[in-house]
Amino acid sequence: MIEKSLHFCRVLFAESYSEFLKCIRTPAFASAILGFPIIIYIFCGLVIDWGDAIDKSNQFWIIAASSIGAIGTGMFGFGVYVANERGQGWLLLKRVSPMPILVYFFAKALMAVAFSLLISCIIFLIGVVSVSIQLTLTQCVLLIVAISLSTIPYCMIGLLCGFMTSPNTAHAVVNILYLPLLLLGGIVIPFDILPGFVQPIAVVSPVFHSTQLAFKLIDSSLAYPTILHLLVLTAYSVACVFLASVFYSREKARAFG
Repeated sequence: MIEKSLHFCRVLFAESYSEFLKCIRTPAFASAILGFPIIIYIFCGLVIDWGDAIDKSNQFWIIAASSIGAIGTGMFGFGVYVANERGQGWLLLKRVSPMPILVYFFAKALMAVAFSLLISCIIFLIGVVSVSIQLTLTQCVLLIVAISLSTIPYCMIGLLCGFMTSPNTAHAVVNILYLPLLLLGGIVIPFDILPGFVQPIAVVSPVFHSTQLAFKLIDSSLAYPTILHLLVLTAYSVACVFLASVFYSREKARAFG
């Protein structure tokens, strides 16, 4: 049993490393996924002086920009790649290879978490160098870990998009979901500034709950309990995995009868 577990971990690590190298060596993906949240932080967190408009604006934009990276990595790096590789027949190849099919999905999830970790570290490093960050080392580490792990629910949303769309439409569908999530989730526009009729929409958004988990680490007085955020994100993840498995089963039935 131990030997099988070690073998599984070795295969998973090798596949995850290959996925990470593939993404980091793809200029269009790496530049967009890495560049966009960093630009958001530099422009909104360092260049613009928000004054009293946003409470603790430095901390807010560090968390917001890092979360944008986590969301984008999960939905684009996981979902769009799954759709493209499904269209190219990679899933059929994986099914006949000795590697368990679950390793393929776990490796992509680990790649997304690693990318999110990289983005968060760069943003926090910029915050330290610019002397705009007002957090302890422990808070920084906890925030980076929390934001990186929050990539997983968005991987599951991306997984659903990857199976319910064709390779040609996956990128457009993910974009249609990605932008409203950022705008209505209290991340690009802080929750307190959102219009009253939009706030109930934000509360049911996964973005609101994943960012609130991070904000809880620096402000424990926030209204919603941590367990609620975890339950909502878990519910989103489970629902997306279930629906993705339904689409996957239908595709197998059409292909093999």
